[in-house]
Amino acid sequence: MEFDSEGRIILPAGMQEEREKENNSLILTKIQVNLTSPAIAQLKIEIGSKVNTDRVSLIREIVAFSEFYAKSNFRAVDSEVIAVDGKSVIIEAKSSLLMYSMLNQLTADLRDRYSSKGFRVVVKGGFER
Repeated sequence: MEFDSEGRIILPAGMQEEREKENNSLILTKIQVNLTSPAIAQLKIEIGSKVNTDRVSLIREIVAFSEFYAKSNFRAVDSEVIAVDGKSVIIEAKSSLLMYSMLNQLTADLRDRYSSKGFRVVVKGGFER
């Protein structure tokens, strides 16, 4: 490990590149909250700190798309947007055999939707089944 003159850790080049990439991206993180009954999984959508866009409008668009998507394609899944702030949205699904399918498909559709709009999209994490 290396430290700078103020005692902070200097990240290796690969980690610095990854952090910079995420700062310029939409980050979709799959999170397994609970495996036992009730099974709970989340998809966290974050706007990187250096993404140059109207964050409020983008967050509203992501929430509207996610809610519409869940209601129209996966009505049987108990899902909801549980947290929204100025830079992220968390969508939670629970207690359904289709919840992982819904979150994985939503991840793919968000990646495609925003990649086609010129955003860099990073997908992290995974779900245990």
